Amino acid sequence: MPKRRLETARKGKASELQVAAELLRCGYDAFLPFVDAGIDLVARVNGRFVSIQVKKSRFYPNQGVYWQQIRKKPFDRNKGEDVFYVFVLRRGTEINYLIVPSLWIEKHADEFYFDAKNEKWFFYFKLEDERALEVRKSQLDMTPFLNRWVILKSVGIVGNMVEAKLVNLGYRKIRGNKWIKEDRVVHLVHSSEFGRNYIRIMWREEWKDDHAIVYDYSNGGGPVCIVPVSDLFVSDFVKEKRRKVSYANSGYYWSQKFPVDHELVKLVLNFKGQWDIL
Repeated sequence: MPKRRLETARKGKASELQVAAELLRCGYDAFLPFVDAGIDLVARVNGRFVSIQVKKSRFYPNQGVYWQQIRKKPFDRNKGEDVFYVFVLRRGTEINYLIVPSLWIEKHADEFYFDAKNEKWFFYFKLEDERALEVRKSQLDMTPFLNRWVILKSVGIVGNMVEAKLVNLGYRKIRGNKWIKEDRVVHLVHSSEFGRNYIRIMWREEWKDDHAIVYDYSNGGGPVCIVPVSDLFVSDFVKEKRRKVSYANSGYYWSQKFPVDHELVKLVLNFKGQWDIL
């Protein structure tokens, strides 16, 4: 083997062992496959096995970025709800990790720089002020994945950034879009109906004693609003609606597009980005 390839192989194996050590520190079992089939490590997390592809990133000090690439064919072959990419970001003696679900990468594939001729995605990761950004093209915020090994518990979560944030905050998904942390129950509502003139808001009567509703309007270019259930249910509109026959006839569930000047819209938007509520 040529000397340069040998050195690259050594560094790659060292990164795999570093990741394995981190997994063990987190209390997860780590296994090394005998055959390289596109998966570098297997971890047992909460009784389930997840596959991990380790990618050592090259640091460019002049630009202050970490460079990385992913080949499309092996990515398509191995991607899945239990497959994660761990990008090792080393600068001198400082090491950080991005633990990213493969389905999140797939979901945002069109936003990354893609070399169509060689069928590769290229990434520049930038760390600043305790944040992680992909700056080659997408400008995506990857902070929820920075050194957050708990994300490996999110098996079955389809790579949504808001869901990753909930996992990072210690919540676990129990069914549908219902999340729980100790005695706190949170409901996640995704909606792309966020426009200049209207916003869709929905709730269910069975949520009245729960902690919060997370309205995720990111697919419509809007914010994420974390609304305490108690605040929503004491609003004049919701109190009035709960008394009407139409509410009972709807199965004690309501979903409606509200004009932007409506009191309920103002209430929801007042809780934009207030993750501390959780």
